[in-house]
Amino acid sequence: MKKTILALAAGSALFTLAFSARADVIYEWKATNNEVPREFGLRFVFADQVVQSGTFNFKVTTNNPYYGDPTSGLISMNYFGVTYRPREQGAGYKNIDINLQFGHWNIESGYIRGLDEYFQFDVSGSAGLWTITDARSDGLLWGHGCAQYPGAGLPAHGECHGAQGEIRRVPEPSSLALLGLGAFGVAATRRWKQSKKPADLLGRRATIQGYLPSERQ
Repeated sequence: MKKTILALAAGSALFTLAFSARADVIYEWKATNNEVPREFGLRFVFADQVVQSGTFNFKVTTNNPYYGDPTSGLISMNYFGVTYRPREQGAGYKNIDINLQFGHWNIESGYIRGLDEYFQFDVSGSAGLWTITDARSDGLLWGHGCAQYPGAGLPAHGECHGAQGEIRRVPEPSSLALLGLGAFGVAATRRWKQSKKPADLLGRRATIQGYLPSERQ
């Protein structure tokens, strides 16, 4: 019993370590319907302290250019393959406006808006469900179910909207390894305890018999 409790405590400690030792936290878009733009790609990497604070705000406009900040809580942002790293470079978008509230596993609510010479997009979320309310480009969304040029039978200039999804936290491989190690420890201790039961039973029986009067000759 004591060994099982110790194993469970060790597994719990490993679980806690898995989510407290990480230096950054990754979130990715996971679609929940099949509306356009299909295969929408959105990926964030945040510093852990930002997620722990519960909120994140970031804004840069053409009238207030952003040239990079080594202390930014947003490590990187990727949209349709375009990566922006605010710690290392100036704004890849002409306008960026982000307001987020973090939940335990997902980004729960807020909005994400971006505009540059290639893309324009607007994503808003509430209660963990996010909706693309505007996404357009100069032909670069053609492969995502949106029009490439005016008159193609879909909204002009690649404008499209309606896709819904969640922005989910992605466990790190090291965290999964620690969790697996904890589960293995609990299972191994349980198997060891079960394998010891027959021997313990025989040992107790022999001890009891040692105190009983010997059978008559």
